[in-house]
Amino acid sequence: MRPGSFVTSGAVAALVVHLVVLRNLWDPTRGQLVTWLVLEAVVAVAIGVAAPRGGVVAAGVLGGWLLQAVYFAVVTPKDDTHNLWAVGLVELAFLGAVALGLALLAHLITRRIRLRSG
Repeated sequence: MRPGSFVTSGAVAALVVHLVVLRNLWDPTRGQLVTWLVLEAVVAVAIGVAAPRGGVVAAGVLGGWLLQAVYFAVVTPKDDTHNLWAVGLVELAFLGAVALGLALLAHLITRRIRLRSG
């Protein structure tokens, strides 16, 4: 798979998880939040395992979290009741960094296993 299509597929997969699991952004249940985080971690690990290079891992994972942040910024109402929407963007940036670390760790472990077995 070409790097550009790999990055696009990984980024869209992360956004789809967000759209399917977190339908109500302002009042999700605890189960929805846990499901969302677990599935996003699975997507990050899958990107890390399948990516040909570390740069592709970073682009795929961060692209997905950037798409989620853009979606969040666009659909979030900006009124007196929802005045902390920027805090949500900071949280998404933090979770994106955690997902990137997880994906890079999975990529490193996968690369070492491939080198030893091949």
